[in-house]
Amino acid sequence: MMFLAVTMLLFGVSGQAMANFAQGDLIQVVYQTNGSYEVATDLGAFAPTTAYSGPNINFTSNPFPAAGAPGAFSSAGWSNLQISYFVSTSSAVWTSGPASGQSSATAQGTQSTNPVQDMLSKFASLGASGQAELLKSDTNSYFTNMDKGGSAAGSFGGFIPAGNGEQNLAALSGQSYVDSYLYYYATPGTGASGVQVADIRTFANGTSEVVGNSHGNPGSALPIPPSILLMGSGLMALCVLRSAFSAKECAEDFFNAVR
Repeated sequence: MMFLAVTMLLFGVSGQAMANFAQGDLIQVVYQTNGSYEVATDLGAFAPTTAYSGPNINFTSNPFPAAGAPGAFSSAGWSNLQISYFVSTSSAVWTSGPASGQSSATAQGTQSTNPVQDMLSKFASLGASGQAELLKSDTNSYFTNMDKGGSAAGSFGGFIPAGNGEQNLAALSGQSYVDSYLYYYATPGTGASGVQVADIRTFANGTSEVVGNSHGNPGSALPIPPSILLMGSGLMALCVLRSAFSAKECAEDFFNAVR
């Protein structure tokens, strides 16, 4: 147990180097409400179970296309873009939401297929660099599965009944960032209030940042020592070798209520 606990603490950026769109990775999805595309980005492993109090973590390697810039969202304004963040593991779920709080739905039975794993597999097949662009109409897209084709936006496929799992980016037309909050659910099959574990800022240049608290000073960005990242990579490799889960089995518990 201690080995696994240390591994999770040192998960960090090392997960990104091992596999794209894997369990335990923080996934960002941006889609255009008046267009045809969505862009998914794997920001690396990040799955805190209590309030994150470490240094700020900056995600700058794969910025999503800005509204109006060349690319998937060239015909969009900021008010046409929606963003969400989520994490899945073999037994827990993290979803983005508002500062005011978020709650999940009760269990609706065990499903025979896992649309979340299918969605992540689709992203991985298209995003060798950790970023994937695909049509919202794709059967394995976020929009089709988590927003149910637009009929339940922000609900993560019914897992968040209030539908407050997404953030509109209209504010970026007048300010440099918008905040989303990550909520942790230890038992996804049971209705519960999410535990707010992190503040994630989305910037107008397409980058993101987890706002940590270093010695009680929010906004104090400190680099992660390379030795820690190297150690984390080694421990992750050992963890993967010891794991008894397949890629699909590792995500089976994510969003029991989907579909």
